[in-house]
Amino acid sequence: MKLLYKPQDCVPFMSTVHMTNDDWLRRLQNPPVIEDKSLCDLAIYGTQIDNPELDPESCLPRNIADNMDCLYALQLDYEPDKKTGKGMSIDEFCDSYDFRYTIYTSYSYGLTPGDRYRVVAPLAEPLYVRNLNLFVKEALELHFKYCDVSCFHRGHWQKLPCKRSSDAPYRFYQHKGELLDLFSVEWQELENKRYAAHLEKLRKEEEARRRAREEECSDEDRRIAGAMRKAQAVIDEAQIGNRNNTLFSILCWLKSIDVERYTASELDVWDDMRADFQGMLNRIWN
Repeated sequence: MKLLYKPQDCVPFMSTVHMTNDDWLRRLQNPPVIEDKSLCDLAIYGTQIDNPELDPESCLPRNIADNMDCLYALQLDYEPDKKTGKGMSIDEFCDSYDFRYTIYTSYSYGLTPGDRYRVVAPLAEPLYVRNLNLFVKEALELHFKYCDVSCFHRGHWQKLPCKRSSDAPYRFYQHKGELLDLFSVEWQELENKRYAAHLEKLRKEEEARRRAREEECSDEDRRIAGAMRKAQAVIDEAQIGNRNNTLFSILCWLKSIDVERYTASELDVWDDMRADFQGMLNRIWN
């Protein structure tokens, strides 16, 4: 498999390395002992873009999110919450999920109560980093409870299997299920729910801001704000084929009731009529 690789956390560059399945299994079975945590090597299971931005000193690609192209495995981090101590144990994870994954315990495993471990879950289809948007992240957070949410940020690096000492506790487990499919109907429904919830949240926030503004407005401001709401409602309901006439009529009406050009320009119009919109504003208010 192909990895984006950093030899240690502090370096500003990355490289692409190839690791065979046998190499990966040997690393899992016999993780190296690295006494200094800052010297542990890290990986992202994915690829970089063509023509990435380079680190000037090493002339290697910079380890920035904009240089990432796609992920072919999800990388999940699990640790007990520092405040509440709540989390998901390895056994609970195994009981909860049936897709294909590899689990290995983290560098700090055994220092405090609770399981600290990492999960690598190969994907049925690559996930392009540019598609790792808010709604995909929220769907992942909803599905993988107790997982560190930073795992779903672009450019999340994960330490490869290693131990802090030769006698430090260490576990690994490989589950041979189906590849995780983030494009399945189940996942699309989950993303759609998060998207709908997000839109509803934005609507409520905007409504609260509008009410707050209206409470602070003078009577004249209230009159103008009401006219703008009516104008926007008419524009939103305009049918294709009648948009030009509707928009022109609305702007003429706003001008007739002394709405300023600047205020009228804040109307939200269709993308394909923005140029016509500016032309109408110039003709009517000049």
